Amino acid sequence: MINSAKKYSDKLRLASDLGGLATLAILVISSIVKSYTNGSEKAFPFDTITTSIAVTIWAILGVIHLLRKYREKRILLKLRGTYVTFDNRIKELQTLIEDLKQLLMHDPNNKIKLLQGIDSAILEALLVSSVITDNRDHPLSCNFMEFVPGKNILELTRILGMYNQRRLFRQFKIGKIGEEGSCGQAWREGQIIIIPNTSKQIDKMSFPIPEEKNILRGVMNIPIKIDDSYGGVLNIDSPMEDILTDEYLEKAKSIQTCMREILLLRREIK
Repeated sequence: MINSAKKYSDKLRLASDLGGLATLAILVISSIVKSYTNGSEKAFPFDTITTSIAVTIWAILGVIHLLRKYREKRILLKLRGTYVTFDNRIKELQTLIEDLKQLLMHDPNNKIKLLQGIDSAILEALLVSSVITDNRDHPLSCNFMEFVPGKNILELTRILGMYNQRRLFRQFKIGKIGEEGSCGQAWREGQIIIIPNTSKQIDKMSFPIPEEKNILRGVMNIPIKIDDSYGGVLNIDSPMEDILTDEYLEKAKSIQTCMREILLLRREIK
């Protein structure tokens, strides 16, 4: 639907551009002819004719422009109507995981394809997480932080959504007061943490980037712990208060189960 709509819109744009060029050419020719005839009354009424043609073309261009806008508006409305729900997304993720299991079983040496599939599955898990509330008006951002055993830290490896550039280099130090945040706590305890309003539980938060205090209003930390040295935490962040609540705990557990399977597959491949 999107490709055909784009082709249609491109045709309208091309018609509009060609019409504009044709009008400009007619006006230039009119100006040249008028300069040769010096405005003589006996001269052919080229100016009147070209002006009429130009006006007609501009009117046609106006209609084309309106048709294009109408078409684009209809496309946007259709796209809004195809909003993907959490249930649909989680089923797609589960199917992708099953496909990876089959690929690993029948073609275990195809590591490039398997690892590409793992990356796609992790991204899909973030996409699933971003629609956990099933409300398109909730602008959720998600990230995955992996545990680095030797350093005892959680390090950012995947992001989806709007984040401060400095956030890309952020780390959480496990067990260090004021530096592990709710993300580090979730990893250490192995339990999903949901904080609907960060301002009311500021003691659990870590804000090495000051701007985040005004942006990060709600969080959900989903630990994916294979063992004490392998895994990570999938975080869902909300710029709005009281959006991420306990009512989404079961959905969070579904994400946790899928991510656990993905990481187990990745460890087996490597």
